[in-house]
Amino acid sequence: MARNRTTLFDIPADQLTERDLRSELKELADLIAHHDRLYHEMDQPEITDAEYDEECGLGSGHGK
Repeated sequence: MARNRTTLFDIPADQLTERDLRSELKELADLIAHHDRLYHEMDQPEITDAEYDEECGLGSGHGK
């Protein structure tokens, strides 16, 4: 799976249409599922733990 995400990921949610939001949510869910499979089932991660945390919204600013 390509690591290049849609440009919608960089636009604030309040500036997206409902269709764009649904598309972004599906793409993000697919991306996380892809990395979960690689990490947990195949033991072949293609991104670091920090990159995974960022994808899942658990980056350095999480919880602040």
